[in-house]
Amino acid sequence: MDVTADNFWSLLPTIMLIIASSDYIALDMEMTGISVKDDPPNPGTLTMEQAYDRMRTAASTFQAVQIGLTCARWASETDSYQSFTFSVGISPMLVTDGSISQKMARVVDRKLTLSYQSLLVLQRHGFNLGETLGRRVPYLNREELCDVRTEMVDDKTYERSASGSYAQRKEDAIEATKEALTKQLGLSWIIEALTDHGQLGDYNGTVVQPAPTHGIDHNILHSLGEDPSTWPPDPEAQWLEILRRAEKNKPVIVGHNVGYDLCFLHAMFIRRLPDKTEDFRRRIHHLFPRVLDTKALVSPGFDPDIIGQSLGAIFGDLACQSYPFVSSVPVLVLTGQGYMTAMVFLKVATRQLYLQGQAVLETNNAIDGTNHGHCGEERAQGSGWQPVWLEDADRLDPYILGQADPNGSRLPEFQTGFFGPVRNRLRMSLAGILFLEDDVEDGGPEGGA
Repeated sequence: MDVTADNFWSLLPTIMLIIASSDYIALDMEMTGISVKDDPPNPGTLTMEQAYDRMRTAASTFQAVQIGLTCARWASETDSYQSFTFSVGISPMLVTDGSISQKMARVVDRKLTLSYQSLLVLQRHGFNLGETLGRRVPYLNREELCDVRTEMVDDKTYERSASGSYAQRKEDAIEATKEALTKQLGLSWIIEALTDHGQLGDYNGTVVQPAPTHGIDHNILHSLGEDPSTWPPDPEAQWLEILRRAEKNKPVIVGHNVGYDLCFLHAMFIRRLPDKTEDFRRRIHHLFPRVLDTKALVSPGFDPDIIGQSLGAIFGDLACQSYPFVSSVPVLVLTGQGYMTAMVFLKVATRQLYLQGQAVLETNNAIDGTNHGHCGEERAQGSGWQPVWLEDADRLDPYILGQADPNGSRLPEFQTGFFGPVRNRLRMSLAGILFLEDDVEDGGPEGGA
């Protein structure tokens, strides 16, 4: 579903509730550019610092103009995964008018940079840049919010005047500023719902809470396995309940080459990126402690050939695999890179679950000659991930054909041993793998995983 400035506020409660109900969020961002000119090192000599510096420079130079989100949850009522897909256009424009807009523009000093290739695409498709950006959703990052709050809500902003009451003028101005900040935050409400240590609770004293005019659609509640009669009828009460859930539930973030996405998320919605790789690792793990990179899933070991394979190619390779069963809410269209990322993740992970279950079954049968069936607890302990390429698999495999027993297709919890070999690992181009967790040493091409 396309989310624009026209329908954002009416859809925000629904999107936030879906995020708060999801196990995994697959994301993909479209940028105005990702390549920066530098002195490329000799092949095979790219260091982790050089790889991060390229990503940091790109995220500090260019901007994301669209984010795709596919939210996946395990629906116990159907014993299958369920997906919801949204595509949100991002605007760097300020949405307020008059004196507040002028003051905010002086505080929020933004620059929009487009690569030449991006300009060619816009020209080829006849885009009117100003008109296009005006229809997209605004945002305000944490650093900007702090600056605006300091410069526009502090006492020094308001001067005594011979006309009217100073106290009343100050109160009115602060209230108007809070309302303007609410509108300007826009997409930031959603991004904060994706992070640990988010600022949704802190928004209460800084901005005016959005005033939803419509309650949650009963069809959406039914799709999420919710009983609409248990929800308060008042839209504002519903919004507060959604915020409570969003602060409590923190889904796993999934991306394809997700390091770039996380760099742009940090630079645009949090604050400027740190200079050093180690500081970046700590910050990202603090904000997003549950991350899966699909490039690390399809090849846990370092393989330069797989590094260069596109998401679309991997998605095509997995097209014939029937499991896991994934249903989608009919009104939410299945499109975009985020959806492909979610499907690649779910298919590769459940395939590994099946293979590990088969290995446990064969081992147990060999020990005592009995059929123990699939042992979910043992699979959750993890026995190492192997590259999964369906061209090497038996095309008549009952699992691929969808004829195997689907019981146990729900993936284990993120912190179990099953995800141990692949969790919180970012592909850093040809430099290797950046391990986000403190207790794992970073590895390059020779010792990546």
